Amino acid sequence: MKRPLSKNPHHLVFFSLRWFTPILEIDLCGHATLASAFWMLQSGWATPGSMMHFDTKSGELRVKREGDWLIMDFPLIPTYIDFHPHFSQELFGFPIVQAAQLKKNWIFELENDQAVRNLTPDFGEIAKYSEEGFIVTAEGSGEYDIVSRFFWTKRGCS
Repeated sequence: MKRPLSKNPHHLVFFSLRWFTPILEIDLCGHATLASAFWMLQSGWATPGSMMHFDTKSGELRVKREGDWLIMDFPLIPTYIDFHPHFSQELFGFPIVQAAQLKKNWIFELENDQAVRNLTPDFGEIAKYSEEGFIVTAEGSGEYDIVSRFFWTKRGCS
């Protein structure tokens, strides 16, 4: 999809964007989108104040610079609280507070950020008991609100 490119901060700036792991193309990667937006700003392809629109497999993503921050709208992905059939009580030695499904992934909330940091994943188990991967998260302490790790074993990222 081709759209006009404008370096005027009062106009919209459009780009096509795709993401790849070592083994396949993926639908969404927030970190790579933010890195792309940062590069666009640093290279003069976009200007501070302009809204960058990225046409992607997961729909249109919008990024805007506000001060020192890049602000991005993520698509809403329906998420359902559930019990994992194999990991219902603990995940690799750490108690599970709550689990949920989103698309083909599982999210496990652990008791605290240290549990997330200290977790040693078994990539074979993740591959065996997930369609794509596991997200492990907990409320942060100190300077971070949340701490998360993503093990996307079946998509080439661990």
